[in-house]
Amino acid sequence: MKQPTAPSAVWVAMAPLILILVGWFALDTLIMRVGPVEMRFHFYELAAIIDEPTRLLTGHNVTGTFLTISFSMTCLVTLAVALAPRFARGRIVRLAPCAPLALMLTCGAILFQETNHLTFAAAHDASDVTHALVNLANVLFHQPASIATRHIAIGAGAWLSGAAALYLAVTPLRKQRHE
Repeated sequence: MKQPTAPSAVWVAMAPLILILVGWFALDTLIMRVGPVEMRFHFYELAAIIDEPTRLLTGHNVTGTFLTISFSMTCLVTLAVALAPRFARGRIVRLAPCAPLALMLTCGAILFQETNHLTFAAAHDASDVTHALVNLANVLFHQPASIATRHIAIGAGAWLSGAAALYLAVTPLRKQRHE
């Protein structure tokens, strides 16, 4: 009886990139649930959410914006960069498979910072009354924002693409260490 052949090396090497592609473009990265209302966001939409974090609450005008389209292209270029070691050699090129993980971690850090910082700022030469009103506005806005962050869940797309990106980043580094 003939043994089944092993999958080709190309498909095994491409599997993490395909999983990242599916996680970024097909599956949900963030899920916002407030009562019966549920809004789902993909990774490629994060630029629009980072630009205006209130879109997490409203879901308004995320898909189809210039930011979403340009960030989608950035995601595709990042995946192409991860393939660089197959076509070029060099010290810097060996780090190319880390690009998807770096993009995900950078977006996560920026999104966290944008959704948790003070929203309103007073001019440096503003009066005490202005500073007090700005502080009041920040306190009033911070409470709904902190309540909203408790209703955000990480979706399957983030878990799938995160695991694949981590595998993609660590595997070449482990091989390099053993050489």
